[in-house]
Amino acid sequence: MVMSILRIIFVIAVVWLVFIVYRRLRIKLFPLRAASNTGNIKKMVRCALCDLYIPLDDAVISDGTYYCCHQHQAEMNRDQQQ
Repeated sequence: MVMSILRIIFVIAVVWLVFIVYRRLRIKLFPLRAASNTGNIKKMVRCALCDLYIPLDDAVISDGTYYCCHQHQAEMNRDQQQ
């Protein structure tokens, strides 16, 4: 009875030890990468008509309002003129 309990404790200890060694090796071999491509992040703006977020570089700007395409700009201008 005592020997079986000791075997169970021994097996648990070995499994735990293998797990710890595995984690340490994995961290050393595959370190987490810092956000190295933060230079690629672009400012996002929301289309005034459809609420779609698009990069500022791709946005159509009219009177300080952002649109995702020229069609939405034209549609919003038509709605405002009516």
